[in-house]
Amino acid sequence: MTLNEPKFERRRYRRRKCHLRPIAVLGPDPVRVGHVTIISDDAVEIQFPESNGQKACSFDELSVLIPEYNNPFFSGKIQVETVSCSTVGNNGRSLQSKVRKCVISLNNLTSSQRRQLKGACL
Repeated sequence: MTLNEPKFERRRYRRRKCHLRPIAVLGPDPVRVGHVTIISDDAVEIQFPESNGQKACSFDELSVLIPEYNNPFFSGKIQVETVSCSTVGNNGRSLQSKVRKCVISLNNLTSSQRRQLKGACL
Protein backbone atom coordinates (compact mmCIF):
# COMPACT_ATOMS: atom_id res chain seq x y z
CA MET A 1 0.00 0.00 0.00
CA THR A 2 1.47 3.34 -1.02
CA LEU A 3 1.08 6.59 0.85
CA ASN A 4 -1.29 8.01 -1.77
CA GLU A 5 -3.87 5.24 -1.47
CA PRO A 6 -6.81 6.08 0.83
CA LYS A 7 -7.38 3.97 3.93
CA PHE A 8 -10.79 2.36 4.16
CA GLU A 9 -12.66 2.27 7.42
CA ARG A 10 -13.73 -1.28 8.21
CA ARG A 11 -16.06 -0.41 11.06
CA ARG A 12 -19.75 -0.25 10.29
CA TYR A 13 -20.76 1.95 13.22
CA ARG A 14 -19.33 5.11 14.71
CA ARG A 15 -17.49 4.69 18.01
CA ARG A 16 -18.27 7.14 20.84
CA LYS A 17 -16.42 7.88 24.07
CA CYS A 18 -18.31 7.28 27.31
CA HIS A 19 -18.13 10.35 29.51
CA LEU A 20 -20.03 8.87 32.47
CA ARG A 21 -17.38 6.15 33.01
CA PRO A 22 -19.87 3.28 33.50
CA ILE A 23 -18.69 0.41 35.66
CA ALA A 24 -18.42 -2.89 33.78
CA VAL A 25 -18.30 -6.33 35.39
CA LEU A 26 -16.99 -9.07 33.11
CA GLY A 27 -17.32 -12.74 33.96
CA PRO A 28 -18.25 -15.37 34.88
CA ASP A 29 -14.81 -16.77 35.67
CA PRO A 30 -12.55 -14.93 36.24
CA VAL A 31 -14.51 -11.84 37.25
CA ARG A 32 -12.97 -8.49 36.28
CA VAL A 33 -14.25 -5.00 37.10
CA GLY A 34 -13.40 -2.06 34.86
CA HIS A 35 -14.85 0.90 32.97
CA VAL A 36 -16.59 1.21 29.62
CA THR A 37 -14.48 3.64 27.59
CA ILE A 38 -15.94 3.41 24.07
CA ILE A 39 -19.28 2.15 22.77
CA SER A 40 -20.79 1.66 19.32
CA ASP A 41 -23.92 -0.07 18.03
CA ASP A 42 -22.20 -3.46 17.84
CA ALA A 43 -19.36 -3.43 20.39
CA VAL A 44 -18.08 -1.97 23.64
CA GLU A 45 -14.49 -1.36 24.79
CA ILE A 46 -13.70 -2.00 28.45
CA GLN A 47 -10.48 -1.29 30.34
CA PHE A 48 -9.64 -3.05 33.61
CA PRO A 49 -6.50 -3.62 35.71
CA GLU A 50 -4.66 -6.89 35.31
CA SER A 51 -4.99 -8.97 38.48
CA ASN A 52 -1.84 -10.54 39.96
CA GLY A 53 -0.29 -10.95 36.53
CA GLN A 54 -3.13 -13.23 35.40
CA LYS A 55 -4.29 -12.37 31.89
CA ALA A 56 -8.01 -12.96 31.54
CA CYS A 57 -8.87 -12.84 27.85
CA SER A 58 -12.27 -14.46 27.32
CA PHE A 59 -15.59 -13.42 28.84
CA ASP A 60 -19.17 -14.62 28.38
CA GLU A 61 -21.11 -12.20 30.60
CA LEU A 62 -21.22 -8.44 30.99
CA SER A 63 -23.05 -6.25 33.50
CA VAL A 64 -22.99 -2.46 33.26
CA LEU A 65 -23.70 -0.16 36.20
CA ILE A 66 -23.98 3.63 36.19
CA PRO A 67 -24.33 4.92 39.77
CA GLU A 68 -25.88 8.29 38.88
CA TYR A 69 -27.89 9.84 41.70
CA ASN A 70 -30.79 11.06 39.54
CA ASN A 71 -30.72 8.38 36.86
CA PRO A 72 -29.11 5.08 37.97
CA PHE A 73 -28.76 2.27 35.43
CA PHE A 74 -28.08 -1.47 35.76
CA SER A 75 -28.12 -3.68 32.69
CA GLY A 76 -28.30 -7.06 34.40
CA LYS A 77 -26.31 -9.97 32.96
CA ILE A 78 -25.81 -9.75 29.20
CA GLN A 79 -24.50 -12.72 27.19
CA VAL A 80 -21.58 -11.45 25.09
CA GLU A 81 -18.63 -12.61 22.99
CA THR A 82 -15.04 -11.41 23.39
CA VAL A 83 -13.61 -9.95 20.16
CA SER A 84 -10.14 -9.04 21.43
CA CYS A 85 -8.28 -8.55 24.68
CA SER A 86 -4.81 -7.03 25.00
CA THR A 87 -2.50 -5.14 27.33
CA VAL A 88 -2.34 -1.37 26.82
CA GLY A 89 -0.17 1.45 28.20
CA ASN A 90 -0.74 2.27 31.84
CA ASN A 91 -0.81 6.10 31.42
CA GLY A 92 1.78 7.02 34.03
CA ARG A 93 0.71 4.50 36.64
CA SER A 94 3.29 2.39 38.37
CA LEU A 95 5.08 -0.21 36.30
CA GLN A 96 3.61 -2.92 38.52
CA SER A 97 0.03 -2.33 37.36
CA LYS A 98 -0.95 -3.21 33.82
CA VAL A 99 -4.20 -2.32 32.10
CA ARG A 100 -6.09 -4.67 29.79
CA LYS A 101 -8.37 -3.46 26.99
CA CYS A 102 -11.14 -5.83 26.02
CA VAL A 103 -13.52 -5.39 23.07
CA ILE A 104 -16.85 -7.14 23.56
CA SER A 105 -19.41 -7.84 20.82
CA LEU A 106 -23.01 -6.81 21.46
CA ASN A 107 -24.48 -8.93 18.66
CA ASN A 108 -26.58 -11.01 21.08
CA LEU A 109 -28.60 -7.96 22.21
CA THR A 110 -31.90 -6.90 20.74
CA SER A 111 -32.10 -3.45 19.17
CA SER A 112 -33.99 -2.04 22.17
CA GLN A 113 -31.37 -3.42 24.60
CA ARG A 114 -28.57 -1.88 22.50
CA ARG A 115 -30.35 1.47 22.37
CA GLN A 116 -30.93 1.42 26.16
CA LEU A 117 -27.31 0.50 26.94
CA LYS A 118 -25.89 3.05 24.52
CA GLY A 119 -28.21 5.79 25.80
CA ALA A 120 -27.23 5.07 29.40
CA CYS A 121 -23.48 5.13 28.63
CA LEU A 122 -23.54 8.38 26.66
